[in-house]
Amino acid sequence: MNQSTIYTIGDLAEITELSRHSIRWYIRKELIKTGQRVGHYRVFDESALRRLNRIKELRRKTQEYPDGIPLAQIRILLDEDPEDNTD
Repeated sequence: MNQSTIYTIGDLAEITELSRHSIRWYIRKELIKTGQRVGHYRVFDESALRRLNRIKELRRKTQEYPDGIPLAQIRILLDEDPEDNTD
């Protein structure tokens, strides 16, 4: 990680208004990378925050997807968008 702002899961949860459980679930589903360990914490960079905000936006219900866009489709959209790609 470079010198940009770093966030804990708690920080990400507060900023994105997603639960810690949801964030951990997105990590397990490999939609965001596991953060680096710093002391007793996992920390994440700005790209994780951007991806979570994008996931949240894409999961919103739409007429086409009343239950939200499926995760498989979200993965494709994130991987195709260089702004969201954390690789």
